[in-house]
Amino acid sequence: MPLYGRPRSVPPVIEALPGTRFLIAGGGSLKERLEDLARDLGVGDSITFLGHVPEEGIPDLLAGASVFVSTALADGTSPALLEAMAAGLTPVATDIEPNRALVTDGVDGYLFRPGDHGDLARNIVRALSREIPTKALEEKRTRLKEQVSWGIIADRFLSSYNHVLAGSCGRAG
Repeated sequence: MPLYGRPRSVPPVIEALPGTRFLIAGGGSLKERLEDLARDLGVGDSITFLGHVPEEGIPDLLAGASVFVSTALADGTSPALLEAMAAGLTPVATDIEPNRALVTDGVDGYLFRPGDHGDLARNIVRALSREIPTKALEEKRTRLKEQVSWGIIADRFLSSYNHVLAGSCGRAG
């Protein structure tokens, strides 16, 4: 399961569901501190720190997971969260405005209180326990494809661009 940040939530998950494995993707300045924290918490063997994952490796990473965790505290619409949902993973994401637009808590994913490791752990356990029916995840996936596909985004962008361009040309004459 990809877990972006927050190793403190790992021990309660492993206690509830022994054998759970976590993947933390991404590098950055906190990677070494997170690895040290995982060792200090005694869960280093349950977490694999992948470092930077090239874009072409993301589909395979998502295909091997069942839950996607995002602990971002400030974010716009997260492409990683969208990719995970499009791959059919159960999302567990921080309860912030952009994520509320994508995830309906308890219906097609879970939202946890920012900075609350216990709430994060409880929601990871719920996600791994498959409380959300696969049908709900598939329906969300279908809606995302209809609303967020690159073709649709490109069409909307071009339409907006053409509208602005037409307005600018009309004022010039």
